Amino acid sequence: MSLQARLLDDIVDNVRTARGTMRLQRQAIDLTSVVAAALDMARPAATAHEVRLEQRLDGREMPVFGDAVRLQQVMTNLLSNALKFTPAGESITVRLERAGEHAQISVSDSGIGIEEAFLPFVFERFRRGNHAREGLGLGLAIARHLVEMHGGAIAVASPGLERGSTFTVTLPLQSRDLPRGARERSGQMEGPARL
Repeated sequence: MSLQARLLDDIVDNVRTARGTMRLQRQAIDLTSVVAAALDMARPAATAHEVRLEQRLDGREMPVFGDAVRLQQVMTNLLSNALKFTPAGESITVRLERAGEHAQISVSDSGIGIEEAFLPFVFERFRRGNHAREGLGLGLAIARHLVEMHGGAIAVASPGLERGSTFTVTLPLQSRDLPRGARERSGQMEGPARL
């Protein structure tokens, strides 16, 4: 997808989140396949940037009741962000593991890192750090909104400038055998206008 197309999509999604009209098409999915698909999509860009893309995926099934397209969008936004700030020759590692009743995804890079003073603002719309390059500062805000719509949480940590950063997404695991009524009620849900 071109930069212009990504920017347009971000603007449209930003309007949806602000108005509370973002919708999810929920179904029982395996989060492992969603993460793997996002990694496959990111590999050409990683190769072009000469950045190593490593994965540490738990071999077990990770059943989540959610929107596979929107969760892949979360992963794509996180990976695009990591690639943007990771120099050639460095690496990005994606981990997926169980943490009790939750699935936990982490995207860690060895890039330029984030200043401590900016950490509280990373997920705010139109906020860009001192080293911001392309983009409008919407990708991470949209990712946060989508994760929260799925009943999850997203966090960021960085030891400081030039020391990399880690974004962690936590999502509730679900049974594959959801009652039909729950599936119908959650087929389309409006998200709260939080951003």
